[in-house]
Amino acid sequence: MNLLEIAKKKIKKPNNETKVFFENGKTEDIIKVILLADLKSQECTKDFAKFLKGKTILKTCKNIFDFLKKNIKYIKDSEGFQDIKSPCKTFSDGFADCKSLSIFAASILKNLGIPYKYRLASYSNLKIPTHIYVVAIDEKKKI
Repeated sequence: MNLLEIAKKKIKKPNNETKVFFENGKTEDIIKVILLADLKSQECTKDFAKFLKGKTILKTCKNIFDFLKKNIKYIKDSEGFQDIKSPCKTFSDGFADCKSLSIFAASILKNLGIPYKYRLASYSNLKIPTHIYVVAIDEKKKI
């Protein structure tokens, strides 16, 4: 059985519940919802995470990256709309943006007991974060 087939069996199905937390939310509001989703996301990938575990944290991170790159299409949210999905919903949909991909990666890391942090990035002169990704921590090295 290949990794995708295992994922289809081990990643929980989404409940397809939609909640609106903020209308016209700002970056700080989006971050709050991401951190809330992070607290609740572990259960989605609990039975699947071990299949991405490598011999080292670096190899595990590569496995997570490769799985997401191969199986979840990156699609930026529409202008004015910020969708933050659970890993269950992200896998079911087969697409997500940086927020939901980060939550998915973090849920795997959390299930494997690997420390991580979210990192926000800005690629404009406005210095307002417009991108997020996960950094795993291997002793004092960041991946």
